[in-house]
Amino acid sequence: MKYTREENYKIEGFMCARELAWLHEKARSMDSIVEIGSFMGRSTYALLHGCKGTVWAVDHFRKFGEIDLWKEFQKNVGHYKNLKVLKMLSTNGAKKFKDKSVDMVFIDASHDYEAVRDDIKSWYPKAKKLICGHDYKSKHPGVMQAVKERFGEVEVFETIWFKYL
Repeated sequence: MKYTREENYKIEGFMCARELAWLHEKARSMDSIVEIGSFMGRSTYALLHGCKGTVWAVDHFRKFGEIDLWKEFQKNVGHYKNLKVLKMLSTNGAKKFKDKSVDMVFIDASHDYEAVRDDIKSWYPKAKKLICGHDYKSKHPGVMQAVKERFGEVEVFETIWFKYL
């Protein structure tokens, strides 16, 4: 199936079209990706269409208000052959991967400082080429604090922070 921004944008989520295009483009040079926090699959769709290999979605998929996230995620991207899902807390998911075992890690789960700090600590060793995440903006000071604490300055596109390894 061909990637289209229009189809990608039909999936509910919080990423803008430019950020989705950035993720898709980065994914094109990756053989494996782990996405931490998948919500309804908007960013997952971009990653799945770009990546030549496996995309792992790690999320607890609890309800979001009245929305059944697991059901929505499955409806939107559950049919992709290159998708593997770990329905669990992200730090538990990290224990299932060896260090330097995935090309790219994308962190976009909880936005509080402790959770982002723990995700970076757990997943940074697993990445070979790129570690990145979403919501690097003043509205989410915990994200910014955890990223700066671990990496110092990082590159930023829109609200995606990233560091090549």
